[in-house]
Amino acid sequence: MGVAISDFGVPANPLLQQASSARLSLVGDEQRWPTPCEAQFERMAYDDPSRLIKWIQSGELSEADLSFAAEALGKVALSESVVDSLLALLRHPSAVVREGAIYGLQPHAPYALGARNVLRAIAETDRSKAVQEAAREAIEEDAGRASGAATAAPSQNR
Repeated sequence: MGVAISDFGVPANPLLQQASSARLSLVGDEQRWPTPCEAQFERMAYDDPSRLIKWIQSGELSEADLSFAAEALGKVALSESVVDSLLALLRHPSAVVREGAIYGLQPHAPYALGARNVLRAIAETDRSKAVQEAAREAIEEDAGRASGAATAAPSQNR
């Protein structure tokens, strides 16, 4: 049985559930990237994350592209809309999309309590062993950063 985001007080994103069939404007991008690709998602994550969020929510991306887009979105600065969009993807039926969302959430886990709690639950309950393992790795990396910061702090005060 999968994890329901609502179990953690994180509302489902209605835009993801009611995906628009309208084609997003990618003026100028068609010449550089005629089809969606990782480089395009990464550029959009830095240059226009709100546009990438809309594209993720549009329902137009394949499962593989949605996974890459989620991972790229996680590289932008912490924002509620980024974390909310990635948390919503954890409800996706495709394991590859959920795994991409975990990789996107990983850098935000130390700062977003909701993300940490959801990752812990997914590590135990997701129906995909690969997704469970990705969540465990994200939790371990978060714990490693926390212990590294705690160990580094005293030496910085000398």
